[in-house]
Amino acid sequence: MDTCKKCKNELDFWQVLKSFWLNYRSIKCFFCGALQQHADRNKLFGAFVIFLTLIFTARLLFTGEFNAMILLGYVLVTAFTAIIFSLGAVPFLRFNILQTQRFENKNKG
Repeated sequence: MDTCKKCKNELDFWQVLKSFWLNYRSIKCFFCGALQQHADRNKLFGAFVIFLTLIFTARLLFTGEFNAMILLGYVLVTAFTAIIFSLGAVPFLRFNILQTQRFENKNKG
């Protein structure tokens, strides 16, 4: 599990997972409030999770007969597998601190 780049405290597992599932949103450190953004390699992990999910569940599509129950089973198994694989990916996700610049208005005079 990655740590905050500012205060070195560990980031919350569920907050990281939520950020991973919600389009790689930035997360705020619980302890110091620093914004952390996903590293570029996290998108590769996301693609890998989707790829593994499809590989493990694609066999259900080629069972011979096809009906609504098989389709429902495929959707449920795919969703469950994606959740399991994404839970396993969270410890490998890395973050960078989001650099923001503050522009202060200084009165000249």
